[in-house]
Amino acid sequence: MPRPSLPRFAGPLVLTAVLLNPGATQHGVAGPVPARLAEAAAQPRALTARIVFGASVKPRATDPHSVRSKEINAVLSLESELGRKLGLDHSYVHFGDAWPSPEQIWDRSQGIIPFLNWSAEDPFFSWRQVADGAADAIIDRRAKAAKAFGWPIFLAFHHEPENDPNYGTPADYVAAWRHVVERFRLAKASNVRFVWTLEADTFLAHGAGPWYPGSRFIDYVAADGYNWFGAQPGAEWRTAKDIFLPFYRWANKHNKPAIVAEFGTLEDPTQPYRKAHWITSAMTWFKKRPGIRAVMYFDSDRRHPWWIDTSPQALRAMRLIAHDPAYMPPSPSGGTLLIGRSRASHPATAWVPRRASSTWSGRWRPPPTRPWPARPPAWWMSRC
Repeated sequence: MPRPSLPRFAGPLVLTAVLLNPGATQHGVAGPVPARLAEAAAQPRALTARIVFGASVKPRATDPHSVRSKEINAVLSLESELGRKLGLDHSYVHFGDAWPSPEQIWDRSQGIIPFLNWSAEDPFFSWRQVADGAADAIIDRRAKAAKAFGWPIFLAFHHEPENDPNYGTPADYVAAWRHVVERFRLAKASNVRFVWTLEADTFLAHGAGPWYPGSRFIDYVAADGYNWFGAQPGAEWRTAKDIFLPFYRWANKHNKPAIVAEFGTLEDPTQPYRKAHWITSAMTWFKKRPGIRAVMYFDSDRRHPWWIDTSPQALRAMRLIAHDPAYMPPSPSGGTLLIGRSRASHPATAWVPRRASSTWSGRWRPPPTRPWPARPPAWWMSRC
């Protein structure tokens, strides 16, 4: 999905999945393993979910106001709908943005790991300028801040570059990507993992190769993909398999773990349950692919109403499948991280859809902010 004009943020990450092993990326970008992370490697990892489930959540006027940040309120509201904690905190930032932001600091206090799409705009730098060092002051500041953050970050430099021909050629992009990675390596920001993200249709069209920075410069291969039925004239209804299978095969061929960085579908006005069935089918297909380590729904009305809760049946489908053991992590106390009407792990009131027509039946009360956890979630130390 093309980047919006303003940064977006989306919500908390759970203690889940088999995502990566910093020691296994000796040919990648990880660098030395901090002592705190090395300590976590020795901890038991039983009962963890295999796939991190997350979302990119756009704030709405109807979100209940529990904290001052509208982005955090949006996350808490979606969590309330789903009856569980989210996985990845997916946000979109520009070169002029300072990060880690207050929202990401809040994430860290909750044991959440941010996923950032970082584009070379506001201020604008072409990829050739980035590769030639013109943006080094910006890159170095963020690398230093990321290292000081002391908590894992997933970073996608200029996602969907094939949508931005005004920034340069594929060769320019590859050079820019490698330069950014090298600057972070120089700063010893070993808590940052690099996620290379293209559109799913680029893999389908066999066009990914020229954009690939090389295995030494990435930790994950990711794709953004949508069922465009109802959004584009003549677009056919496509399943998640139709959309993501070429991407998944490409990642496997290059021996890289895969992340579905954005996915979504619209309603079919002629078939009220079609979106619900699509969601269930997609999440089922994802969990059967052992190379997929994370999936993030695009919960937004950017261009079209992709919201999870465009119908009660769609929301119900996502709520049910998101509690599948493949996606459901354990809580620190040993139970599952569930929130909602009857299985709340912290005080909460009844959840209801976030649509503008909804009536909020009570004030959402988020869990109290905890001190910064002593170490990252155990899955951060699992195999790549």
